[in-house]
Amino acid sequence: KFDSNILAYVGNCYQTFSFKGYNSFFTNNTCVFRGSYFGGCNADYSLNISNNKVSSKNGDLSVCGMNFSEWQAKGNDRKTTLRRWPTDVQLVQLSRELLSF
Repeated sequence: KFDSNILAYVGNCYQTFSFKGYNSFFTNNTCVFRGSYFGGCNADYSLNISNNKVSSKNGDLSVCGMNFSEWQAKGNDRKTTLRRWPTDVQLVQLSRELLSF
């Protein structure tokens, strides 16, 4: 389970693997990515990916050949939001909130 983390300026937010149960949850995370959000279009449907806050440099995202709204309309990434990269000040504030500083 990968839950309630901050991933800052990563290549992609997560990668799927071919066996069930490996990181079966990617939930409640904040991910600021440089490359892509998702690393596997043929993910096992038991994988729970939801309630994340994802940020791309320009606020756009293509997942498996679809824009993010189309991807969500197919039932993927429930309650996940997409936005532009936060400022450094905003990212530090998110980190402080997560760590209760």
